[in-house]
Amino acid sequence: MKFTSQVKDLQDCLQKVIPAVNSRPAFDLLELFSLELIGNDLIVIASDLELTIKARLIVQGEEDGSVLVNATTINNILKGLPTGSDIAFEVSTDDYNVVLKSGKTTFEIQGVESDEYIELPDIIKKDTPKEGDSNTVLLKQGIIKKLADKTYFAICKQEYRANMCGMLIQFRETYLNSVSTDSFRLVRYTHFAEGEQKLPENLDLLVPEKAVEVFRKIDADAILSYEFSKDKKEKANMLRLDYGNVTLSTKLIKETFPNYEKIIPASDNCNATFDISAFIDAIKTIRPVVNQATKQCKLQFTKNTLQLVVDDTDKNRKGIAEIQCELEGEDEFLIVFNIDYLSEMISNISSNETTNNLIGMHFLEATKAALIKPKSDSDQILEILMPTRMG
Repeated sequence: MKFTSQVKDLQDCLQKVIPAVNSRPAFDLLELFSLELIGNDLIVIASDLELTIKARLIVQGEEDGSVLVNATTINNILKGLPTGSDIAFEVSTDDYNVVLKSGKTTFEIQGVESDEYIELPDIIKKDTPKEGDSNTVLLKQGIIKKLADKTYFAICKQEYRANMCGMLIQFRETYLNSVSTDSFRLVRYTHFAEGEQKLPENLDLLVPEKAVEVFRKIDADAILSYEFSKDKKEKANMLRLDYGNVTLSTKLIKETFPNYEKIIPASDNCNATFDISAFIDAIKTIRPVVNQATKQCKLQFTKNTLQLVVDDTDKNRKGIAEIQCELEGEDEFLIVFNIDYLSEMISNISSNETTNNLIGMHFLEATKAALIKPKSDSDQILEILMPTRMG
């Protein structure tokens, strides 16, 4: 195996697949890149058994072949080389010793025979799907990134709650939702089908967090395809995403996502409207004196004002910021939230997703979940935040 490439091109290619390398592998093969050269096409693969990523790069090929190399080692080598330089890559067919040359610098690393690599999932071995194929959806530029960006932060990090450790994608023919929750907060983002596009009618895909992290980097057209388990035809168990010169596949979480629609408040006793930028600025102003143990932030609403209050009695310090607000349904209302959760939820709504930069919070009572929505006709974002006990 022998080829030449620019350092930057090879490094960029490896960066696309390295998220699938296991940082704490159960065995050594999961620390490796699989490299295969066919003509001028270099195919690079990494897999941790759950997530698999394959990328293609055009190089100057001289001799076809394949090898497995340590992902961290080759990545670190490339990082230390000038990005504008070339790198020659050659593998000995006798002992799989890998020699890399760039300018006057030479490296030797021990490779492994490619036949030793793990068995890749069937879904990633198939030909590239096309728009219109069965079990396939075209998501245009930036859609998959938006679905992930809007919900990623609320994914549960507690492994024993496996059914919440990912992002739910719900296809409902004319729209799709991405949803995540950690039981303290919930976020749902809706994308509506464009033109005459028809989405799957009733399909739920629960995507693991690690794959969602990769989704956040995909700002391109993507073809999403899925595969059903042999024993349960109604439930997909594998997802594939093709974008640019990259193919990703991931196992889907088999547990069932919570029936979140049951906890969306159907009514409210009062609601507040305020400017989203003013609220975020107020949070930033008082955050330095928040109690780091409780993280509590009190929202004290009156008819025309909202006071954000943090009170750290342990260190005898307090912060109060006031903004304009319209409260309907009550003359005054007090509720307490975790300041970090509150900040993330409000910051997750951008000004261009609102009308006149306004956001609404809807309350049933101070001990029940609050509903947060931008003032907008699009109805794309819905958030739910649980309050904390007042202390």
